[in-house]
Amino acid sequence: MKNAISIKQRMPLIITVVAAWLLSSQWSASSSASELTFVSPLSVLTPRAFLPVVMKDYCFIKCWSGVHLGNRVNDWDNAVLQRIDPKFGGKWPSTVVVLSNQVYQINRAPRGPDPNQSCRVQSASVRPDRTVIFDYIQRAAQAGVRVIIRIYPSPGNFPDWNDPNWPNHRLSSGLPVGPDWYCDPDHYRSKADLADEMGEIHELNVSRGFSEFGFEPANEPNVEWYSTQKGSPRLYESTAWADMDAYFSAVYDWAHTYYPGVRVFTPPMSPRAYAESLDIGDVFEQPLCEERRLVDNGQTGYDMMRNTYTTKNDGVDWHNYWIQGKERYAFCPDGQHVSIHFPQWMQDDISNGQKPATITEADLASPQQGWGNPLASKDSAAEAADSIRHFFDSEQKYGVSHYGVRGVSVSWLLIDNTNTPEHDWHEAYQGTSTEREWFRIWYLGQESWP
Repeated sequence: MKNAISIKQRMPLIITVVAAWLLSSQWSASSSASELTFVSPLSVLTPRAFLPVVMKDYCFIKCWSGVHLGNRVNDWDNAVLQRIDPKFGGKWPSTVVVLSNQVYQINRAPRGPDPNQSCRVQSASVRPDRTVIFDYIQRAAQAGVRVIIRIYPSPGNFPDWNDPNWPNHRLSSGLPVGPDWYCDPDHYRSKADLADEMGEIHELNVSRGFSEFGFEPANEPNVEWYSTQKGSPRLYESTAWADMDAYFSAVYDWAHTYYPGVRVFTPPMSPRAYAESLDIGDVFEQPLCEERRLVDNGQTGYDMMRNTYTTKNDGVDWHNYWIQGKERYAFCPDGQHVSIHFPQWMQDDISNGQKPATITEADLASPQQGWGNPLASKDSAAEAADSIRHFFDSEQKYGVSHYGVRGVSVSWLLIDNTNTPEHDWHEAYQGTSTEREWFRIWYLGQESWP
């Protein structure tokens, strides 16, 4: 036959198989030295099944604990990063948060006669004095750490930006409102200016082999941009929240239109300031947990920002502080978790979209915050570490029953050398590189509580 293989052609293969079988066989001697018994390899081999090693829920980085890298007037150093950097024997956190101006230099077009082009964002580069922190977030992102970049400065876009009484405090979603247009980002910034910065930072990161996880367009705008004591509108009026909804939705739209790959998260709101429905810090004086609703329509701030907190975000961020003894994921006054008091529509949207949910500032409340924390100092190290572990664990274990995903909590904060006393109370490192004991105990300990 045309395709038949002769015995002669098959001989090399036959010899190879037989030889291998004989080499794997065993000859055993009986009590008689002259008698040998042939033993087939099949009779002595023990059947074995080799399965892949599976370590359920094991995290090679922290599972649900992150670190806010803080504020610096100079670069970070290896001594400060060693606890959170495997390069120096540490372990990656789940998430890191960093301010944009702490790492990046935003390069703008020259000032010119055309206000639409004058001082527009053109590119981003690494600040020459911040190479250590850039290298850190680059390696962290490549290792799977979520890097969240908070845009700073982000002052809003208010026509009364130069009037301390804020008489016309209507947040504009249009062009820059000031006379210098794009040339004065410290005092007012349009939707395009914020989104352009995000886009250029993203493109720089991609050119360096990584991508940030997402951007926060502002920080606690409810208390940084509005007041209950001055201005029109005021924080407790629905117009302020409707203006924010339009503004942050416009930032999202601009970024998604012109910068594919950019992810825009919600601006984290300050707790106890009309975003959620009640005051979670009101746990001492009756009536407890008093409602915080807008005076003109009885809704919450979140209710007035449905676009921002549903279709116009790639993830939901918020801030959360608490006092010792209120770590449980329970309704106020038994617990002080903001997320348990999210409106139902907001919880459903996070769950249905499986959106990342991140507390980008989380810590025990300091005396300066006025929450009445019985733990007066984080130098009560074991108590502070235990409280942080308990709160973080409760959020990710039990928050899922309310908003459908396991949240990440980011410790505020690693280090601050801007001489801000309230920041100093929270920080993990004092001065330049002296680690505080609470941070060592908390970060080296297990994430689960107890």
